[in-house]
Amino acid sequence: MLTACVTSNLEKQYSIRCWNQQHIAIRGDDCHVPIMDIDGNIVRTITTDTENGPSDVVILDEQNIIYIKYYSKHIVFVKNMETTQELKTVTTTDWYPIQLCVSRPSYILVCVCFQEYHDSKDQGRKVLQYTSTGELIREIRYHFNRPLFIAENINSDIIVNDYYSVKTKYLVKAVSSREYLRFIYDGSVEFGFASTVGPGGLDCDTLGHIIIADHYNNNIHIINKDGGFVRFLLNENHYVDKLWGMCFDGVDSIWITELESKKYKQFRYMTVEG
Repeated sequence: MLTACVTSNLEKQYSIRCWNQQHIAIRGDDCHVPIMDIDGNIVRTITTDTENGPSDVVILDEQNIIYIKYYSKHIVFVKNMETTQELKTVTTTDWYPIQLCVSRPSYILVCVCFQEYHDSKDQGRKVLQYTSTGELIREIRYHFNRPLFIAENINSDIIVNDYYSVKTKYLVKAVSSREYLRFIYDGSVEFGFASTVGPGGLDCDTLGHIIIADHYNNNIHIINKDGGFVRFLLNENHYVDKLWGMCFDGVDSIWITELESKKYKQFRYMTVEG
């Protein structure tokens, strides 16, 4: 059910994160990331040390954030939003950081690539895990081709939207905390209209569902923690155009961004019974 449709002032809307229950942060294409309410009012602005905007931003709490400076290969840990005090800047040497997410217990997962992300000759991809203060814990090299979006499920599976170059399509992969491949979801469901999963936002809800924003088909796939298809969330009556960013609000709804329309929307999909 559509519960909010709001207009921002951003020319591009690449990703969306929940700041708290009333406010969301949207990443565009400049160094300022606005925090907006359900009425479209900017209540706060995150200023990043980037020229064309961070590649990704995650929110630890209302005072602490982490963002990516893609071209300088930096992951910036900001401790205090009021003074934008940089707690630590991690340089990933030869690796370009792409996207990140918060995992349990307060760890950070980061997708990185050895060369620039759109270089088709690059075969070096992995996921790094850091503490919330920037200490590297481990790296996971297996099972990934070109991971873009990343999330962690309640069973500690690492979920990525991964580019599969052989058939020029994206696959959603789940890798366990012990680093073995649990399942692959390609969007091919016999009773739906999607034949492949387009690159879009990725998140998990409190029931262990994996929520996938499908840019190709302008829809949301919901699958269970074992990769089984549950349902599509949207239909043609929802009028979603160029779906891109998506996040779960921690309660019962998701927020999505449309890439170019300046619209961001909230859909409630969970009931009390789940």
